[in-house]
Amino acid sequence: LDRVRFPGARQLFVARTKRLCDYVQSLLRMRPVDGGGGGDGDDGAAAFLPLSALLDSLGGSAQEWHPSLLSGYAQFLQAWPELRRGALATFERGTRHDIEAKAVGPLTAWTQIRSFIKGSHEAVLQGRALALEQYLALGKRRVPLPPAERQFVFQVFSVYQRGLDDVPGRWDACDRVTALYKRAVAAARAGAGPLYDLLYVDEVQDMTQGELALLLQLSGLRHDRLFLAGDTAQSISYGVDFRFDEVRSVVHALCRGAVAPKPITLSQNYRSHAGVLDVSAKVVD
Repeated sequence: LDRVRFPGARQLFVARTKRLCDYVQSLLRMRPVDGGGGGDGDDGAAAFLPLSALLDSLGGSAQEWHPSLLSGYAQFLQAWPELRRGALATFERGTRHDIEAKAVGPLTAWTQIRSFIKGSHEAVLQGRALALEQYLALGKRRVPLPPAERQFVFQVFSVYQRGLDDVPGRWDACDRVTALYKRAVAAARAGAGPLYDLLYVDEVQDMTQGELALLLQLSGLRHDRLFLAGDTAQSISYGVDFRFDEVRSVVHALCRGAVAPKPITLSQNYRSHAGVLDVSAKVVD
């Protein structure tokens, strides 16, 4: 975090895990501020928060987002047989047989819901999940599933969403991000300034487009004040379909057509020797 060029700036480092946030904070406290002498142990106006803690800090009572009523992938997986039956029941018998043969699995369906139907920047900006027509209109490069499988996934989503709506207070991560985004936009329209001047985001490959849209809003839509880092080969979040091109799409959509710079690929690894990298490359590829 840069306290030399931006003295007094409200800076935030955010990642998925608290362990990484604590580690980065400890490193920066030991690093000299001006390049000479020892660090003073003061990280100024900088905050180091896992994404979950940042969302908690943005508002909403425990009653509104009660952890016991959170629906995640574990609950989705448990309900999968019922969700699948309910979705298949909406198709004609012949079409149903074709869809069953293609065997769209629960993780694929969950990813489509979390990354696109409810968690895309389009869904967050309009304040609700995509309609079927909007989902079907997403490009093939972005969503490789053919139309029939997309229709099946959307019917799974419809059954899933009805289940959420039937239980008072039931919510998922996309619901909270959309609600917090709406509040941030309303605050900005009421004259509130950016919550942070500079944001540094690590493990970005584990964040949805909607979460990135929220972070961008917290910076006052100043996309040049965000620094994002991630490795798509190290994704650990269920249901996140991440591409760096999507970051540029989010910026373009929120910042009136602004063009974000292309990502820079790091060419040197400082953590692993060549033997480990060669083996891991074969596994990943």
